[in-house]
Amino acid sequence: MHIINHISPDMQRRLAEESLKTGQIILVFCEYITSDHPKFYVIINVDPLVLMIINSGISNYIREKDYLKILQVKLSEHYEFLLKDSYVNCSKLIYCISKNDLIGQIIEKPDYYGVKGELIEQDKQEILETICNATTLDRIQKDLIFKGLSNEETETTT
Repeated sequence: MHIINHISPDMQRRLAEESLKTGQIILVFCEYITSDHPKFYVIINVDPLVLMIINSGISNYIREKDYLKILQVKLSEHYEFLLKDSYVNCSKLIYCISKNDLIGQIIEKPDYYGVKGELIEQDKQEILETICNATTLDRIQKDLIFKGLSNEETETTT
């Protein structure tokens, strides 16, 4: 049983909230994503919660569109919890779940949902290089990604 189950609800919420940082990889269920199971995401911004989805393959739809295909960043083999080749979809930002809902999932099933790891520097840099020429993201979105994945120690907000 996870330690979070043995502390007060206020402390559970605080610990879950403090665990969320930009550049981390989380496992979460987003009902708005066309999937019937939880997915991995990279945290780009904490409040409001902004994510990039990690897929275990590249869909035919993306594969057939060069402008989307070049925005798929293959993650290194560093992440033991990713059991297949995995790709960060850098073509769009995801706003599918609120920070409060994510915290609720972490508290409800702390051994399953939540932070699984953190992007290594090499993968962060590849994502940052990839989004530079992305025509699917506007300047504000690109700035948010750069702020979230750069080596700054501060939390990002919009």
